[in-house]
Amino acid sequence: MDDRQKQYYFEMAKRGRLIHLATEFNGNGILTYFIGNGKPEKYQNRNPWSVIEDEPNGDTIYCDQLITGHSKLPTHIAIGIWRDIKRYFKEKYPAINKIRWVKVQRHRFINHKEELNG
Repeated sequence: MDDRQKQYYFEMAKRGRLIHLATEFNGNGILTYFIGNGKPEKYQNRNPWSVIEDEPNGDTIYCDQLITGHSKLPTHIAIGIWRDIKRYFKEKYPAINKIRWVKVQRHRFINHKEELNG
């Protein structure tokens, strides 16, 4: 990890935008995120190690960096972690109603969006 990447993670932790993920199956990870207002271009078309300001009164969580170990978790554990992440966001940020993320698959960027209900 270079200095720019370290600075990114330290800044995201300082802003409260870094979640440490851990399971009893030795699965560990880090998730960073921003809060915005439904304009994914602002978060996707930037240097991946730059920290940008959240938008006041944002309604969307933009998952930015997800780093995990390479061991595959059992499906029921992975689903439980995702459910817990969504619950955390909904409790901490009641105005949030969407989560967006980009997945790189076979050298293509695939945009995902999930609505948060109640």
